[in-house]
Amino acid sequence: MNRRIYKFNAIFDEFVFLPIVRGYEFITPNPVEDMVSNFFNNLHEVTTLINSLLQFKGQKASLTVVRMLINTTAGIGGLFDVATEVDVSKQNEDFGQTLGLYGMGPGP
Repeated sequence: MNRRIYKFNAIFDEFVFLPIVRGYEFITPNPVEDMVSNFFNNLHEVTTLINSLLQFKGQKASLTVVRMLINTTAGIGGLFDVATEVDVSKQNEDFGQTLGLYGMGPGP
């Protein structure tokens, strides 16, 4: 089963996914690609905020809220990363860290 799934994924990547990615990269200017990345990074701040709160890390949660507000307002919906320019650093908190805090060990 794994071999069939791997083969399907390899063929899909080569003939469908990668041509779409290459086409997107060819027609999209780099500043627009950066804006799309910034938008999705700003959305990802929500998960960072939730995990900071679940880990009782109030300062990191506060910085994440400030970063989201700056990028959402001054950054025009998150298209620009203004927060980094004004030295509000990105916080890295994920669900694995949250589970670790509550005693879950590594592994599946």
